[in-house]
Amino acid sequence: MIQIHYPKFKGFLIILAMTIALSTYIMLLVRSPRLLIDVWPLEGIFWETAIVILTITLLSYVLFRSSASVILSLAVQALLVVLLPVLRYPNALNIIGPWDSAAHYSFAKWIVEKGHVDTAGNLYYSSHYGFHPGNGILPAVLSMVSSLGLGWSMNAVLVVAYLGYILLLMATLKRLGHLEREKVEIGDTLWLVAIFTVSTHLSVYFSGAGPGFAFVGMIVYLFLRQLIRRDDNLRRSELLFLIAFFGVLVTHLSTAVVTVAYLFIALAILLITKTSRKGLEAWDFLRGAARLIALLLFIFLAYEIYVDVDLFGALVKHAYRIISSFYIEEVVIASEVVNVRGLSLVDLFLYLMSTHAKTVLVLGVALVHTVALIRRRKALDHGEKKLALLLVASYFTWTIGWAGVGSLLSGRRAIAVISFLLSLSIAATYKKLHGFVVRRRLALVVPAVLIVLGFSSSFGLPFEPMIKGDDEVYAYPTYSQGGFGDLALRPIMYASSHARDTSFLCLQPYTAFGLCDLMWDTPKIPRHGFIAPKITTPDSIIEIMRSYLGKNVIIPQPM
Repeated sequence: MIQIHYPKFKGFLIILAMTIALSTYIMLLVRSPRLLIDVWPLEGIFWETAIVILTITLLSYVLFRSSASVILSLAVQALLVVLLPVLRYPNALNIIGPWDSAAHYSFAKWIVEKGHVDTAGNLYYSSHYGFHPGNGILPAVLSMVSSLGLGWSMNAVLVVAYLGYILLLMATLKRLGHLEREKVEIGDTLWLVAIFTVSTHLSVYFSGAGPGFAFVGMIVYLFLRQLIRRDDNLRRSELLFLIAFFGVLVTHLSTAVVTVAYLFIALAILLITKTSRKGLEAWDFLRGAARLIALLLFIFLAYEIYVDVDLFGALVKHAYRIISSFYIEEVVIASEVVNVRGLSLVDLFLYLMSTHAKTVLVLGVALVHTVALIRRRKALDHGEKKLALLLVASYFTWTIGWAGVGSLLSGRRAIAVISFLLSLSIAATYKKLHGFVVRRRLALVVPAVLIVLGFSSSFGLPFEPMIKGDDEVYAYPTYSQGGFGDLALRPIMYASSHARDTSFLCLQPYTAFGLCDLMWDTPKIPRHGFIAPKITTPDSIIEIMRSYLGKNVIIPQPM
């Protein structure tokens, strides 16, 4: 007689149900590819996406009923954030976004084919990443040692970085003492998933900061672990700390600057407020942390001055000009937008809300939570107050991202640090600060809505204004998720009028981000700059495209 062990059989059924749900959703994406761009990547599949995300979250809870439920749910979200646009907009390179992605693909492809990192200016990103080549080396090595193509290797590196970040978040929360129970109620699971989903900004396409998420998570985790509880094996922690920082340093310059700045600011706040620990143990920690952070600063400056002084010097001068003039790109656009045909200030607001939806959401959550921390500060214990101070310290790093490019919303270059502290602080205090929502009858509905909102906003939100020009109506997509065909850039995008000084429909400014590096047989394409013909008819745009790429290429019709 065959005996069935019901707990194991139940677990098997749950895993089977999760597999079927994910497989069905992926089949939906694969069987309905979109050759032309959508205003919103979730257009036509929003409800299916919401159902599968919530189904996986609930099944994860039924399967584990512990913190593993939260980890599994967030891991699936990280996987889908990367895979969804690649499968929905298939292309020959298996990457998404003809901006950073194209330049990073070209940079990594050079490593695969030539066997070394290009620092001689042959590629658009040679000057940016020639001496910070981690973003190219990681996918290149993975591609060479496995059967994965370079595009899929880039996607895999991104997923692994996000998974590492999530695991370190959960490990830190456990270290704080908020995941000690073996059993976690369904309400706690939903709220934790919702908190991490709305507070963490995972980039949809391969960008410079993406692979550094895991390194940043490791640095903040080790810093908090020593702050919360002195580790017996201090030397090992310091070694891991230095390895993680070196990983950031050789991967992305801006992230390295943000990390060093945050550690200095956090240490200064701890010294001023004296909230680290009491007595001699406090000074031992602060002295040790000060020595370690000073060492990081020395390593950073020595590396940049000796290896990459030109890029570092140029960035410092550029940042100084932006800060001294208090230049904010969004303000400049707003002041000029009233003179651009067909676009009002309301349209501009909707554009910013949709294109930068996740950034705006994270900033909104941070604002609400910070106000709640201030108003209910007497209800917080010592550890929660300390975590709140560390969160406030992270806010100052937003100015580094702004100073780098002049766009206030581009301060999200510091999002890896801010999201880590924000998620921890909310998870540790949400029952105290927002208990009036948690304890209501419909309390489970609120986190479910937040989970769907947090995941969907990673792709922007469908609030895009329709831009009117003569007899045409067009829109700018919520993020630069275009794809590549075998012979031509796909799709041709409509750019918003306010993106340039004059009003026109514009080809995606792809050459500025390295697509020309991938088209060695098309010398007519300018290596730097962009193609922006001042025309408004699709047929004219196609003719311009043909003049650059040749008469025999197939160019799909735009929206």
